[in-house]
Amino acid sequence: MSTTPAHRVPSDPSSGASARTSKGLAASCARSASSPPPPPSVPDPADPPPRTLRADDPSELLAEARVTLGCVPRDCLVMIGHSGRRLSPLATRIALRDVGDGPGGVDVPRHLALLDRAGCDGAFVLVLAGDGWESVEESRTDDARRIALEVVRAAALRGPDGFDVPEAWVVSGGCAESFALTPEDDGAFALRVLEWPGPLTHPRDTLVGVQEIHAGRRVPEDDPAAEREMRMIGDALRDVASGEGVPGSRPGAFETSARWHALLGALRRARIPGAVAGEVPGTGEAPGSGGDDLSMSHCERLAGMRDLLAAPDAALSLLHVLSGLEEEGEDGGIEGLVRFVARLAADPSLRPASRICAGGEWFEALLAMRMACEGTGSAPMVGASAGAWTALGTALAVLSWWNHRFATADDLAQEIEMRGEDEVLALFLLQIARARVRPAWRPATA
Repeated sequence: MSTTPAHRVPSDPSSGASARTSKGLAASCARSASSPPPPPSVPDPADPPPRTLRADDPSELLAEARVTLGCVPRDCLVMIGHSGRRLSPLATRIALRDVGDGPGGVDVPRHLALLDRAGCDGAFVLVLAGDGWESVEESRTDDARRIALEVVRAAALRGPDGFDVPEAWVVSGGCAESFALTPEDDGAFALRVLEWPGPLTHPRDTLVGVQEIHAGRRVPEDDPAAEREMRMIGDALRDVASGEGVPGSRPGAFETSARWHALLGALRRARIPGAVAGEVPGTGEAPGSGGDDLSMSHCERLAGMRDLLAAPDAALSLLHVLSGLEEEGEDGGIEGLVRFVARLAADPSLRPASRICAGGEWFEALLAMRMACEGTGSAPMVGASAGAWTALGTALAVLSWWNHRFATADDLAQEIEMRGEDEVLALFLLQIARARVRPAWRPATA
């Protein structure tokens, strides 16, 4: 399960969102035109500016889910929790495979209770088969429909007034259908299933997307070409030796952030089109012909960072730099990670900066470097590449957990577990990802 603070999103009074289905909740709907306006509130400078969300349009909800979660969610249940349909304290993501009351599963009624405790009285719901755009097997869409029914049923049965879920949208292959329960005169509920007319609007062309552009941001999208370029760089790195880092030694490379900033620059320059294809952009020269600074020097820098990341305790050292927290004690390894997580679990004043959250520059750089360590898969990932990949996955998992993105942390931990690189480390990451312990700060208070 992943939770993250959502932008404060006023509901659009012209959106025509479905009315609440229970009498008690209807009393707290948006004010009518004849009602006096609420007193103005003083905005918190730390809060992003309010945005309008057309909550009755699945295209807008899909774009909002990407913006709020900072990634392209797949095969998951997304709930954008709201308070009075005016503020969105947090959004959550649960992998479809984890929805259920079995061992390790997420029980929907208990999850609604979590949203309630976080200050939400309802949620806008998406159930994604694939990413919502790609074509998937009908069985995956059927699983999404089953979960949508489970959500609207659990919302209707929660407490005397229910939980405000206007509908649950199932999105697959660029199409959407809504599932809702409407109350009958005899106190029962009738199921209403409606298909969205026509194909969905691409996220970048939605109102949410336009507002993101005006704010100087973008809606997260997959970039297969950039990923392929990064993996090709990783293949090239396999043959690049580096004098940086000494295998088996504590790196000390991240005691200051200078090395980390150097990595950001090297990643940006190495990803210039043509750098991996064997041609230096703007010169037409091949590597080794006198113009190979881009393809060799920067690859050497990345190889140096890879070797430093492969050293023992590199993940812990990097986490201290990225978080701005000073290291405590000399012990590294799993003991140091436990202490680091314990600090974040005990001190509510410690909050992750946007640059180390999903979509942030530093978080994305970690992902890019991890792709480079993986390569294209044409050669096995061994040695320094395997060590660095584990360190990067560890750092990403802890940062995701810190930002209440438990599903992302769980995915990363499972990848480390499946590779069998470090069973104790994988177990620890899985435990925190599955919310055995939570960060002290709460998104609802952000």
